[in-house]
Amino acid sequence: MPTDHLPRPPAAPRFDQLRAVDELTTHQVGDDALVSDLDAARVVLEGHGSEFVEWSQGRARGGTLAESDWYRPSWRDLAWSDLDAANSLVQEGSLTRLLVERCRLTGVVWSGSTLSDVAFTDCVLDLATLRDTTLRRVSFTRCRLAGADLSMAALADVVFTESDLSRAQFHQVRIVERVRMQGCELYGAGGLARLRGLQVQPVDPLAFAGQLAQELGIEVDW
Repeated sequence: MPTDHLPRPPAAPRFDQLRAVDELTTHQVGDDALVSDLDAARVVLEGHGSEFVEWSQGRARGGTLAESDWYRPSWRDLAWSDLDAANSLVQEGSLTRLLVERCRLTGVVWSGSTLSDVAFTDCVLDLATLRDTTLRRVSFTRCRLAGADLSMAALADVVFTESDLSRAQFHQVRIVERVRMQGCELYGAGGLARLRGLQVQPVDPLAFAGQLAQELGIEVDW
């Protein structure tokens, strides 16, 4: 395949020397806060709510953002690992150069946001909502996205590798440029017919062909 048709990989986070801290807590992350250059052993932000927070150039090695609520955050140059962000809400956020590893993101709602240069590895994103979200140079490697909703999303240079996309929804996707699904479970995924130009290598090619035909209203007599 010509290299100009291959998805471009996410850029890595950029940071130099970071200051080690035991915890990142609600006292440090108020409205309009700037949080930068921290290597946090633990994040304690469960149920926290803030507006216009800039969190940049840092690491979070564990802890929780579960049930937190963020309006127009700017998160960039961050590395997250072993973090629980289940059921968190991000509205109109800008997420740039994030490395997200072994994180629990079940039921997150990151709507109307822009994700640029974000790499998810070994993460759980079951029932995640990324509706009306722009994804540019985003990769999902060995992730679970069962039941995730990417309806009305704009996808450019997005790669799903060895991930579970069963029952994921791609209805009314706005833009599809250099999107690849390799070795993914696609049973019950909806809206795949909208992904024109999709590069796909399904786990079960025959089942995938039948599923796509059904979505197009074609009856296949095997």
